[in-house]
Amino acid sequence: MSTDQRPSPGPGRNRASRAALLAVALLALAGPARPQGASLGISGYVDAYCAQYDHHLPSSELQPFSNVSPRSRAFGLNIAQVGLRFVEEKARATLVIHQGDIVRATWSQTFPALQAANVGFRMAKGLWLDAGFFPTHIGTESFLPMTDKLSSTTLATFHEPSDQAGVCLRYEGNEALTAQLWVVNGYNHFMDANRQKSVGLLLGYALPGGLSLAYSNLLGVEASAALPAGQGLRAYHNLYLVWQAPRWVRATLGGDFGSQARGKLDGTGRTATLRNALFILTGQFHPSFSMTLRWETFQDPEGIVSGIVPTDDGSPRGLEATGWTLGAEYLPHERTYLRLEGRRLQTPEGLAVFDPDHPRTRWEIMATLGHSFELEAIGGEP
Repeated sequence: MSTDQRPSPGPGRNRASRAALLAVALLALAGPARPQGASLGISGYVDAYCAQYDHHLPSSELQPFSNVSPRSRAFGLNIAQVGLRFVEEKARATLVIHQGDIVRATWSQTFPALQAANVGFRMAKGLWLDAGFFPTHIGTESFLPMTDKLSSTTLATFHEPSDQAGVCLRYEGNEALTAQLWVVNGYNHFMDANRQKSVGLLLGYALPGGLSLAYSNLLGVEASAALPAGQGLRAYHNLYLVWQAPRWVRATLGGDFGSQARGKLDGTGRTATLRNALFILTGQFHPSFSMTLRWETFQDPEGIVSGIVPTDDGSPRGLEATGWTLGAEYLPHERTYLRLEGRRLQTPEGLAVFDPDHPRTRWEIMATLGHSFELEAIGGEP
């Protein structure tokens, strides 16, 4: 969920920005001869949906705590994106433009059209430095449905960062090891909110037996510069383990832990904490058909990332909830999916988050149809 609250540019400015980005893409395709060994990759992705929620809101409004298929009783477009990736021996650049309801629900409203825009160079063999705009490096799930077996995402993913701006030092010299060091403007910011930078780490390793383990974090001050020193110092950690069986089972266990200095709602000045977890089990019963079951829990009683939510007695409190999701996926084509899934969320006693008739529960059903492609415009593998 984006925390960048600066006003959105006007319609004319948005159109001008999109036109400029399109011109850049066309110039990349029609520009001068490429350097020896360079490659240009073109990618695209579209996901359409239809959803039904028992939390009754007009179809023009987005459902709370949902970044995928967030409109009820309406056909909608989750995302439409196009991307360019240019790579040569010692330099590379990426540009991805997107639009859709995922962007409206999740992304920075200062630069809503940009999913990624970054450039980098090779410092040494296997070591790259990249700078610009990026999707987040944190999370067990992706915000893009095509990356996972379920289109909907957990409450944890909704509240994790989605976009970030900064620099990244990456080690890419080992297929089994992923290592990244980040310096970014802040937690879920393209634009700097308080002139204090955040630092983050991503480490991943492929273990024997189909196991892989990944850890990521982000540490920084996430509060106004006018607050006392130490206020808002946030540490956020994500850890997940994936087991891919030789045949048809895939299991994922992940969770987050976060803390924020002087973040307790009772005014004591003590450190506040949050935690969440998820477990995902996928059965691939046929190359074209799979079913997935997901359990999730989200516990942010001090509202560190969820903010203050409605309660029965009006007392300040953050979001707490558990949920189950069951989904089925059919692949009519290698890069095309059709999914149907249902989800139930429930909050504990005292929280009145959803529809007035059902304040503690929400049922949602969604069908999504998506397709992605990648092409080589020039050169070999990018």
